[in-house]
Amino acid sequence: MLFLIAAVVLAGLTGCGDARRYVDQEELFFIQLGKLEHNIDLFQSRTSPFSERSDIYMADGLVWVLNRNANKIMTFTSYGDLVSLIYDPDENPAPATLPIAGQTTGISSRRAVPYEFNRVGWFTIDSRRRILVEDMLPRDRWEIDDDLDSALNRVVLRFSPQGEPLDYIGQDGPRGAPFPHIHRLETSVDDELVVISRVPDRWLVYWFLSGGEHLSTIEIPVERLPMPREGLIPSLQEVIPDTERRRIYLKIDYYQEHTDATTAGVDRINQEYSYVYWMDLNDGVYRGGVEIPRNVRETSESSLLDQRTRDFSYRLIGVPEGRYLLLMSEEDDDNVQLLLMGLDGRVIRRRYIRIPQDQVLFRRLRLSRNAILVGLLAYDDGAEVHWWRTDALLPHL
Repeated sequence: MLFLIAAVVLAGLTGCGDARRYVDQEELFFIQLGKLEHNIDLFQSRTSPFSERSDIYMADGLVWVLNRNANKIMTFTSYGDLVSLIYDPDENPAPATLPIAGQTTGISSRRAVPYEFNRVGWFTIDSRRRILVEDMLPRDRWEIDDDLDSALNRVVLRFSPQGEPLDYIGQDGPRGAPFPHIHRLETSVDDELVVISRVPDRWLVYWFLSGGEHLSTIEIPVERLPMPREGLIPSLQEVIPDTERRRIYLKIDYYQEHTDATTAGVDRINQEYSYVYWMDLNDGVYRGGVEIPRNVRETSESSLLDQRTRDFSYRLIGVPEGRYLLLMSEEDDDNVQLLLMGLDGRVIRRRYIRIPQDQVLFRRLRLSRNAILVGLLAYDDGAEVHWWRTDALLPHL
């Protein structure tokens, strides 16, 4: 009888492992390590360690890769052909395969545009293929904001689809005051720019019209976050703008201190809840919230007689169509769970993607406007560009 029970349990565990359903994945192309226009620079030099992370964006069959170490933005087709480039001439050799803007007389969609960046950061692309990229100001142009307890030293540069510099956006619009540290850049379906900044005691959300005019600024003090109950310690993990409407979403984890009965001191701090709340831009009032389910899995070291579990937290990565929450949770053995939820808290899909953990130096995942997940996976010899058809997870009427 005991053998029969063990066999049933073993079959159940095996079935759970085999029941994982994976999202369709494809490696689009590989970017070799190097200094040339079609290469990516992941190291300051061959002998120095990895330095700055890079960013990626995909839309309309094109893939934009921002390479921070090289101060350049590359535009590829989905097959990996380089079609345009914005590059800092002080840090990159003159391109050999692309005509340099201003030095040729013919009309071509393939071109390289030199621009003297200082230190690029995050970026985004709007529906007109304008490029909006964070850049750090030279040190002599930094300002100190005593109220924010932060240096104001970032601006958002705007480039035309052809790579021509247009202007820059600051806190109060075109050519405005610099931003503090920028955490995220996004554009809405109406090409409205959203700049999310972090300072020691608050998050700031700057919202701009498509022309760059300042629309609104929302401050989110970390000491006044919504609380599901008293006695918890909140930690704001992410702020993501809605791409369909003027709304932001906050992913907050809540922790509980547990005291030792003998010493009366804090014995441990456990994560108790995770919530996503949303706030409308017009009034800055929370309009709703939903609890995120726990992802408790048996660890790979567990056995039938010693069952051990681990709680894997979720990270909010996007709000597709403004109606769903897409979250990811990194588990063991290169498995990453994707959870699609409705704003009513209903779990719609659970699926998996595979991302190697050991060989990858860093990865940047980003959800496109049409809900396709694209990733830049960096290795010691270059970077792979992948996509996952996460749009297939959305319910279609």
